[in-house]
Amino acid sequence: MKYLYRNSLCCTVWLLVSISLLSVACSRTSDELPATVPDDGMVNVDWLLYEEQEQGTGQYPVRILVSRYYVRLDDNYDGSDFVLLDRRARKLFSVSHEEGNVLVIDSKPGDASLPPDIVLTEVRNEDDDAPTIAGNAPLHVQFRADDVLCYEAVVIPGLLEEVTEALTEYVELLGLRQLNSLDAVPITMQTACFLSRYAYRPARHLREGLPVREWDAAGYQRTLVDYGEKQPVSRSLFVLPDGYEQFQID
Repeated sequence: MKYLYRNSLCCTVWLLVSISLLSVACSRTSDELPATVPDDGMVNVDWLLYEEQEQGTGQYPVRILVSRYYVRLDDNYDGSDFVLLDRRARKLFSVSHEEGNVLVIDSKPGDASLPPDIVLTEVRNEDDDAPTIAGNAPLHVQFRADDVLCYEAVVIPGLLEEVTEALTEYVELLGLRQLNSLDAVPITMQTACFLSRYAYRPARHLREGLPVREWDAAGYQRTLVDYGEKQPVSRSLFVLPDGYEQFQID
């Protein structure tokens, strides 16, 4: 599962894999997991299916399921490793079946004010000839920091707005985690693009609309290949496995 944090027995954490490998301290936690829901029964979700790629890798699928209380990211099959966002508790749970453990990522407060020496700008281009999606026209946006191009996205304003809101919650929680871990990031990496994209303004592209494509010059790209609304799925997809050891980032 390449789209978020990865954890292992030595507590190595992949923080937004396309950035870098960071070693952080982990500890066992006695925090309660989200209240379990019945294994039987169904729940309606909105869903997205992306194809993602990083520098030096082939494409791999990223499925995102969004319900009222949870967001699940996985490898597009029910038995895969997955990340679960508890939207009410504002906690992330990264589940590794191979290791039999769960990395718990808490929403800790932090000063998310953009440093005054970083200037963010966006360049927007509408393409009137581009095909619409569900009646909405695409918008190409370049995201810059201190006049350096950080990344680009093609977004659809107004498409699946509740899904976009849930994804915003998800990336902003990750941003707070990164913000609280900046001491572990080498100073040479703390560029205006890095700080704005991963710590202070991780939801810039989502503020513009639902991304159907996003990419950067380092080789990262993500493309929406399918989506749907109100599809029934098993409630068990939003339940953490019993008996897995829990770890938490300190």
